[in-house]
Amino acid sequence: MIASDRSLCCQGLVTMQDRRRLFRIRSYLGARITYDRGQFSVDCLVRNQSPDGALVILSAAVMLPDEIDLFVLRTRTTRHARIVWRRGDRAGLAFSRDPLPDGVISLDRARRRCASPPDDPDPIAG
Repeated sequence: MIASDRSLCCQGLVTMQDRRRLFRIRSYLGARITYDRGQFSVDCLVRNQSPDGALVILSAAVMLPDEIDLFVLRTRTTRHARIVWRRGDRAGLAFSRDPLPDGVISLDRARRRCASPPDDPDPIAG
């Protein structure tokens, strides 16, 4: 038997219509939001994520621009994102799919390049 949306909502399993294209994975990851070319940063918590976006929790008092970079401490990865919505201490992010301009590399790639042995000609290739 398939439960209706109404019965799931009444049981607390569905709280609102989910418009995401991809399923998000629950998480509890410390992260840092940076903006203005890294001049400013705000600590936050990533509560769920997918390849397309994430839900972050941060201080409700923090003002942020529309576009930010999200650096996840555990994975040491940075994603450029747009803030899609904000309610209190929660914000929904949509990750950018735009390629970086010529000559610009991601922070992740720069860190890997700096951490690689000097005799490795291209630590990123392969």
